[in-house]
Amino acid sequence: MEKTSTPCIASVSDLIGLWPNRAACAADIATSKARVDKWAQVNSIPARFHRSLIDSARARGFEGVTADLLADLHDARSAPIRAEAAE
Repeated sequence: MEKTSTPCIASVSDLIGLWPNRAACAADIATSKARVDKWAQVNSIPARFHRSLIDSARARGFEGVTADLLADLHDARSAPIRAEAAE
């Protein structure tokens, strides 16, 4: 798979936005688009979907989508760092 330049990922919405659309993200990880919409709304992805999301991102060539990134996105202590990186 060809590598895709991955923009700064500072939120769950940014992560989901790597996919062409939310339906594609949902299809890749075998869940519903409504569930992916909810994740973007609440800025959180349940841990049981993390592995599928990482594997799907890798298959699509998105760089930087790792377990560490997902942990950081869900860690309130990382929020100020992500906000600065997004500027």
